[in-house]
Amino acid sequence: MPQLMAVAVAVAVADTTSGMSLASHSNSPAINPDTAAAYNTEVVKQKQKAMAALKL
Repeated sequence: MPQLMAVAVAVAVADTTSGMSLASHSNSPAINPDTAAAYNTEVVKQKQKAMAALKL
């Protein structure tokens, strides 16, 4: 049987307006899905602005 690799899984549901995490879970203490969700909402906002500027 081949060795199984350890996989870290993290999920979060965040409000895109405020960046606040509404719910999150991680199977690794090294990953903070709340922080990742907050930063990712900023990425989404900038992508939406770029799409609007390009009229896409």
